[in-house]
Amino acid sequence: MIAVADTSPVCYLIPIGEVDVLPPLAACGSLGSWVFLGEAATRGLLELASAIDRLRMTSFRGSPALLKTTLDRFGSR
Repeated sequence: MIAVADTSPVCYLIPIGEVDVLPPLAACGSLGSWVFLGEAATRGLLELASAIDRLRMTSFRGSPALLKTTLDRFGSR
């Protein structure tokens, strides 16, 4: 069996200083998609707007629409 995994979202937690959100999210089974940043914000593990600002300063190649949608969906919680 061949498995393909995109670890980019997880790897970018290191340069934005949010790697500490992984253990609590992994314990809840919440690492299945890009939405893990939103889930971390929902659980009070990070401040989403600040994390997204730091993400934009990296080489992350996500669409601005994706980041805006994530912020709109999870940023006010």
